[in-house]
Amino acid sequence: MPEGRAIVTGTMTALAGLGAILTTLTLVWLLSVKLRDASIADVCWGSGFVLLAWLYCLLSPTLTSRSWLVAALITLWGVRLSVHIFRRNHHKGEDPRY
Repeated sequence: MPEGRAIVTGTMTALAGLGAILTTLTLVWLLSVKLRDASIADVCWGSGFVLLAWLYCLLSPTLTSRSWLVAALITLWGVRLSVHIFRRNHHKGEDPRY
């Protein structure tokens, strides 16, 4: 193990992911309250998966080509999902289900 690099356990990684996603979704919620539009959470949903994929890659003690591939595929899927939902809901106001 390289000197100066802390050992990151699975529990620490999971807690870091939990903290990151809770912080992000809390900020999205605060923005939705300010805008009076809860449906913006739908647009951010795919991006949350992207955030977690890259966070877990960065915190991983070993990065393989498979790790990079999975993170890249999650990024493509998450961005596609967010863009699709944004286009579908843009200028339509809050979703009536909320």
